[in-house]
Amino acid sequence: RCPHRSAALSMGAIESGVVRCRYHDWQFGAQGRAVSIPAASKQGFVDKVQLFTMPCTEYNGLIYVHRSSRSENENEALPE
Repeated sequence: RCPHRSAALSMGAIESGVVRCRYHDWQFGAQGRAVSIPAASKQGFVDKVQLFTMPCTEYNGLIYVHRSSRSENENEALPE
């Protein structure tokens, strides 16, 4: 969800590796940090905005979400 008005980011778009919120056009990079907030007058505000993220792995066309830190799951075998 977008931290601004809790809009579903799944209703937005992914453009050049950036997730764009459909509601007010806030944009977030792959690590969840805001990269653009059109109405923000100060870059310092943009630098403070971040999404809640969880590490993921794509394997055999599926996306696996790691519910704990990535370092704990590095050696975890994925299903065949």
